[in-house]
Amino acid sequence: MKWEKVEIGSVCDVGRGSSPRPIDNPAYFSEGTIPWVKIADATASGKYIYQTKEVVNEFGASFSRRLQPGALIIATSGVSLGQIKFLGVEGCIHDGWLYVNNFRGVDKEFLYYHLLIMQDEFLGRAFGAAIQNINTTILRESKINLPP
Repeated sequence: MKWEKVEIGSVCDVGRGSSPRPIDNPAYFSEGTIPWVKIADATASGKYIYQTKEVVNEFGASFSRRLQPGALIIATSGVSLGQIKFLGVEGCIHDGWLYVNNFRGVDKEFLYYHLLIMQDEFLGRAFGAAIQNINTTILRESKINLPP
């Protein structure tokens, strides 16, 4: 039996987080209860993010990307570029993250480990003069091998 090479975007949804702007407007954060996942919430150890330092309210969440537990998130830039985590809580993700969810025909744990192996590829495909970045197109078009 042969492993099949497919684009990530063909087996799951890929998108980018977003942040309410201006980011320091208290209207988005006052009395908030919804975890707002920023790059600083990703610790070096562990593959899940269960807690966040900041929260948004429903108004702030309407300007962000809300995801359910189990979604994979990938840092888009800087020294954290390519860092991969699972969301352990429902929350909104900052625009410094890409997300992968709605897995179709691929086990999310398998994809997590495959993406870890691909981190050097992401670094090689990153663009930008001052700060290197990856975007949804790079992630969506990256190829993985699926077992039979």
